Amino acid sequence: WLGTASMTPEDLAPYTLLTYVYAGSVLLATIVFETSRIEVLRDFAAGRIDAAMRQVDRQFRIVLVMMIALFTVLHGVIALQDYLLPAEYHIGHGQLLLASGYVLAQCVFLRSFWAATGLKKTRAMALNIAAGAVTIAIIGTWSARHLISRAKAGPPSASAMGGDDDGPAATT
Repeated sequence: WLGTASMTPEDLAPYTLLTYVYAGSVLLATIVFETSRIEVLRDFAAGRIDAAMRQVDRQFRIVLVMMIALFTVLHGVIALQDYLLPAEYHIGHGQLLLASGYVLAQCVFLRSFWAATGLKKTRAMALNIAAGAVTIAIIGTWSARHLISRAKAGPPSASAMGGDDDGPAATT
């Protein structure tokens, strides 16, 4: 919602699409961690910290591999977006790279969340969540707006690079 307050209507389409990509990716990562909830919390409660952390780390590795694979495929799909999406919804590689960075940061957070929950370090976790959310909102809004406007501007014109607008600069 911070992004929508500072973006033009033309910028909102790719931003909204990218938001859904991000949300779906984070939901998938969360589901993977949730599948081991009972086992992890049982191990923590029984004092088997090493076993619980091995399971948390296992889920973390699974999620990292899934997210890297997903975003690698999505970078390939960008080449097909002319056939899949209206031009207003086109996402650039930089925007997708930014989203993948946020998703990977969320995966690190999920690992930390499960460790903090099991070790009952929830006060520190709550402060980190609040600080992280504010930071991500501010940086994410600026980054998305910056990347969208750069993508719309396109490559520099020939005149900006020393040539004329009719083609490349003549060489003698």
